[in-house]
Amino acid sequence: MTSDIARLHKVKALRKGEYLFRQNDDSRDFYIVKSGKVRVCKLEGGVEIELDIIGPGGIIGEIAAIDGGMRSASVVALENVEVFVITPEEFAGLTEKIPDWLQKIATILAHRLREADARIDRNLDSDKMHHVAAAVSLVTYSDLCKPCEGGFEISLKTLENEVVDLLNVKYSDVVSAFEKLGKQNLLAVDKGKAIIKDREKLDELARSVFRTPNVVPQT
Repeated sequence: MTSDIARLHKVKALRKGEYLFRQNDDSRDFYIVKSGKVRVCKLEGGVEIELDIIGPGGIIGEIAAIDGGMRSASVVALENVEVFVITPEEFAGLTEKIPDWLQKIATILAHRLREADARIDRNLDSDKMHHVAAAVSLVTYSDLCKPCEGGFEISLKTLENEVVDLLNVKYSDVVSAFEKLGKQNLLAVDKGKAIIKDREKLDELARSVFRTPNVVPQT
């Protein structure tokens, strides 16, 4: 994928300390880190929280690219950085091969998760478990997640960061939700890796939360 990006898209350079974008910015570009490292952080209750450190090959800005919403976090260069820049139009072209029904689910998922965060308490109760399952399900369709024996494998930290970014909740809430998914034999944690054991079941939970006639694939 990176070779395709290199051929199709422009590169933006950042100096150490320069922001790629800030939380609540109204920008839609999607980025892949070419060189250097960036820090992802957000303000919550007046306190800045570090969400992740992203290096070469890392993806930035995917949620705003999917749903067109405000930036949910800030991204600042930790050193001199270069990123591939993909415009919304180019991003749409890259996702053309994704089934139409899955594109619709991804868009609706991102949009409704933002809406949910705006109107409900951030503590995850049993109902929010379905939102977490939906977020985990969506991540399994990305390049971040690889097939493995027993399901799909991803770095636990990466998965936690993706869910935190999607749902805008605390790490402790995500850890609690993962434990509940583990008890349902949907997710396992082993040596810093998360194993998604039953993607079909997670997809069912996602559809139960975001069910709409528009996301049903045509037969």
